[in-house]
Amino acid sequence: MHRPLHRDIALMPHSRRHARLASLAVTLLVSLTGVAGAQTPSASSGAFPDRAVRLILSFAPGGFADITARLLAERMAPLLGQQMVVENLPGAGGAAAAQAALRGKPDGHTLLLLVNGHATTKAAFKNPPFDPVKDFAAVGLLSFFDLIVVTRSDGPHPTLSALIANAKERPGRLNIGTVNPGSTQNLAAELIKATTSIDVSIVPYKGTPDLAVAVLGGQLDALVDTYTALKSQIDSGRLRAVVSSGSRRSAYLPNVPTMQESGFQGFDVIGWNGLAVPPGTPAAVIATLNRHLNTVIGAAEFRKRLLELGAEPAGGTAEEMARRVANDVARWEAVAAKAGLEKL
Repeated sequence: MHRPLHRDIALMPHSRRHARLASLAVTLLVSLTGVAGAQTPSASSGAFPDRAVRLILSFAPGGFADITARLLAERMAPLLGQQMVVENLPGAGGAAAAQAALRGKPDGHTLLLLVNGHATTKAAFKNPPFDPVKDFAAVGLLSFFDLIVVTRSDGPHPTLSALIANAKERPGRLNIGTVNPGSTQNLAAELIKATTSIDVSIVPYKGTPDLAVAVLGGQLDALVDTYTALKSQIDSGRLRAVVSSGSRRSAYLPNVPTMQESGFQGFDVIGWNGLAVPPGTPAAVIATLNRHLNTVIGAAEFRKRLLELGAEPAGGTAEEMARRVANDVARWEAVAAKAGLEKL
């Protein structure tokens, strides 16, 4: 007949009773530890994330990429259950940030803000410092933004058609400014030049502020850049956006016609940014990051803030971002080859 365990212990001599109680205590502790370990994720169990997540970007603080990265990090951190730290590593055509991200372990704790400019590396460099298609795995797109052709509001080119007409009347006399050679803006200007069949000079400048000053001063007839970069001058009426590059009008520039509306069917150039990780990152980790990214993008307040900054929320699958990156790499290589641009 089975007797209660506590009665057996009570009948034991004092020393044996203490030994048996100690043994039971150890057994109970091991058992409880095992249960707790099964219920609580730990570093050894491979749970993600188990520490702070780094988001590296190739831009200085204060710009559009930095602002959107920090907005995203602030909102993704509670979903991840870990801090999300933004690290600014500008320079070297995005190579510094990309290489820093590639040095991270492929476990989802190191992310790169991959941008449309990274897709021009193969078009711009003889020996690209990294391959945005092969060297990174896509997580998902954060935002889209158009490029725009901008002229002086009180100048002779109030519309794209006026700019084209003047360029054809004075071949080789007009000029369009962009930022660095090989940038998305620079290659987009070359594509606009080829698409509209105008003979103009594409002039690279150090930065957007210098471009704006040159257009306002009459040294440039137009420039190609983003609304975000020129928001204050456009909103104040000093500069005018005459055309946008996307397939449909931007929600933040509803009165600006597209290149397609202006008669150039098939013209569709979109700037973008999104999250990427080193290759070899587990699919389950990428799926977790993608899910949280889409949750943030789906929030009305976040979407509103992006529109205020001059961008439209993206989202979607990792596969959709991967296709976007690969297609842009191929497109800009073709544009650079057709324009006869010398690689750096």
